[in-house]
Amino acid sequence: MEIQYAVRPEQFHFNSGLVNETFQMREDQSKFLEELKEEVSSKVKAFAEHCSQITVRFPELSNYRPGGNPSQIEEIQKRICTDSEFVRGFYSGLPGHTGPPAEHIDTQWALFKWIQIRLIAALDYFRKYGEREMSLETNKIENEYFDLEYCLIGCLVGSIATHDRGMEKRFKALCPPGKVIS
Repeated sequence: MEIQYAVRPEQFHFNSGLVNETFQMREDQSKFLEELKEEVSSKVKAFAEHCSQITVRFPELSNYRPGGNPSQIEEIQKRICTDSEFVRGFYSGLPGHTGPPAEHIDTQWALFKWIQIRLIAALDYFRKYGEREMSLETNKIENEYFDLEYCLIGCLVGSIATHDRGMEKRFKALCPPGKVIS
C-alpha cells in the first residue's frame, strides 16, 4: 500500500517593510515574536536537561570523558536505531506520559522518530562535551536542538539536504533507505 501525501502550498509573503531602516513591528507582531522566542527557549532548555541526564539513563557511560573511546556510545546509538522495544521503553518512561500506549508506536510514527533523534543527539552531545551542566546561553545546544527538528522532517519525508557530516550520519542511521542531498 502506497501512502499518498497532500501538499499544501505555503502562503508566505515577505514583508517589504523589513528593508526600511525605520521599520517597526506592530505590537501583535512583537508579541508573537516574543512568544516564539520563549517557546524555543523552553524547548532548548528541555533538550539541555535531557542531554545532562545521559549518565542517569545510561549509567555505563559514567566514566566516559570527551575524546575518549566512543564505542559504548556508538553501541547504544545503534541499538536506538534498531531496537524498537528499547525505544519504546524510553517512551513509556517519559514524565507526564499521556500519549498512545508504547506498544502502539513504531518507526512509522513521528513521535517514535522524535524519541530516537533526541536520544541519539543527546548521546552525540555527550560524546563531544561529556557530563556537564548545559547552559541555555550556548549556541551549541540551541543549534543541536534545531538540527533535531530538521532531522525529524528529513526522516519523515525520506530525504535531507545537508553538508553536515554528523547530520548525514544521524539521518542515514535512522533512515537507511533515505536520500542525502549534499
